[in-house]
Amino acid sequence: MIQAFYHSNCGGHTEAAENVWGYGLPYLQGVSCSYCQTANPYRWEQRIPLKKIETQLKGAGYAAAGLRDIRPGVRNKSGRLNEVILSTARGRVAVPGAGFRKALGYSVIKSTNFEVRVVDDDALINGTGYGHGVGLCQWGAKQRAADGFTYREILSYYYPGTRLVNIYGE
Repeated sequence: MIQAFYHSNCGGHTEAAENVWGYGLPYLQGVSCSYCQTANPYRWEQRIPLKKIETQLKGAGYAAAGLRDIRPGVRNKSGRLNEVILSTARGRVAVPGAGFRKALGYSVIKSTNFEVRVVDDDALINGTGYGHGVGLCQWGAKQRAADGFTYREILSYYYPGTRLVNIYGE
């Protein structure tokens, strides 16, 4: 039995479970996925005032007082941000990418696969994908099915090393 996590759209590569939840599972290591690129939204963008971001980050417990700039930090193997670097009145602060997304709202920052830059007093955030990225990419699976892959091929692709068996008998 596996924990069959899924998400809307991986943005080109599914995510390893340990990068999202801090623990790894052998069948949730992340795989390349070009099948979700026709999904809507595959690409997304947001323009958010720095003051709003500061308020939301402070509300989530991050030291963001006097927010001046936001830069992408270190990325993991799937291309998602492990951290976002804030320049504040008191210096630099590293915020986990997943924490930044959660603080601003999952429907605002649709994934941790994004770029960010500050223009005037706004953050311009451009990204791909929608969701945590772990396990099955729903839009990718839909396109793979349309391209003729069987459900067994689809499941074994997104959950590598697993096999589908009937545990209730025939």
